[in-house]
Amino acid sequence: MAQFTLPDTLRLRVGERKTIDVAGVLDVPDGSEVRLEFTFTPSTARPISGAGSALDGFRCANVPVAQLSMQGPRVGTFGLWCDSAQRTSGGRICELTLEGLASGDTVGSFRIQGLTVDGVFQPLEDGPNMTVLLEASTFIETRTFEGFVGNFPNPFSMSTRIEYVVTEAGLVSMDIVDLAGRLFHTFETKQHEPGTYSVEFRPDIWEMSSGHYLLRMKTDRGTYLHTMTVEK
Repeated sequence: MAQFTLPDTLRLRVGERKTIDVAGVLDVPDGSEVRLEFTFTPSTARPISGAGSALDGFRCANVPVAQLSMQGPRVGTFGLWCDSAQRTSGGRICELTLEGLASGDTVGSFRIQGLTVDGVFQPLEDGPNMTVLLEASTFIETRTFEGFVGNFPNPFSMSTRIEYVVTEAGLVSMDIVDLAGRLFHTFETKQHEPGTYSVEFRPDIWEMSSGHYLLRMKTDRGTYLHTMTVEK
């Protein structure tokens, strides 16, 4: 039997990162491969990374965010994966780092919907739910981590400015897809030096209809996602 706890509320500013504890009862055989399955609101915050230790339910020092995907404009899913879990009776299972996003919404959630143990999914009917409150800010703090700052305005009708951060020199590719995965636009792949960048996006009138779209940015360090909305 598994029971989990999350903080009731997490307050974030745009561009800010905070780390929370995922705790609870994890009744699994020692050494099991376990993935905690989450749903979340991708327009307010995104999962960055996880971590465990020898004293936690997840003994993996690095707990990657697995199978991050979008199920709709305000519903995303992901997992926190560890290949060497151990039983816990109410202590910390792992930690999770989240980042506040600038996407228009100010209230979202992160909920544990189940866990997968050695390939077998176990749903939770009433998994813990954490409310995310995105606090107003008059500025974007200096970023020392990689990914999207946001697109401004969002929603937009004619054009929007996409802002993003690169932390190490290398090639950066970026494209736009709809929530079904269909490609709508590809930006030119370019060499970038570390820094903050912006690009104006002005789709042709026939190219994109009203709806929600996903920005994808890829570097040597990973893939970053951001939701934007077209209103015509």
